[in-house]
Amino acid sequence: MPLGVGTIMSKRGEFSRNLFSLQLQIQTLLESAGGEDASELLDALTELNKSEQGVVLKLFKRVVERVLAGNDRLMTAEDIELKNFEEGLYADIVNSLRHAAHAGGSSKSFEVVQGGKIRKARSKENKPLDFEAARRAKLSSNDTILN
Repeated sequence: MPLGVGTIMSKRGEFSRNLFSLQLQIQTLLESAGGEDASELLDALTELNKSEQGVVLKLFKRVVERVLAGNDRLMTAEDIELKNFEEGLYADIVNSLRHAAHAGGSSKSFEVVQGGKIRKARSKENKPLDFEAARRAKLSSNDTILN
């Protein structure tokens, strides 16, 4: 007898919570792999013998690889809208970073560098910030914060 989500949610035991978590993970996994159709495909595969499963899975894998390699992909209007939004957002962020990097060369500006994994030798100009030293200097100064 399968437990429904409502039944599990009403229970407060550790097993019930973990079972509910597992159900959500499996549901998310299936949804990202085709949802109910993926479940039906897996059901059909279980009715085949091992040899047939091997052949069918190899064929299915080849078909998926050909679809992925193709230039013409199936996209819904929602997919296109989301892709355009993501690309526009990315372009806006990059443009904003470039603009800030070239804004007057003040000490508050920064620059976007290519190959961020390459470390340059440290110099006096690019030594790391020491917040602890700055805090000690601020505490030891005689400046009053409030008048």
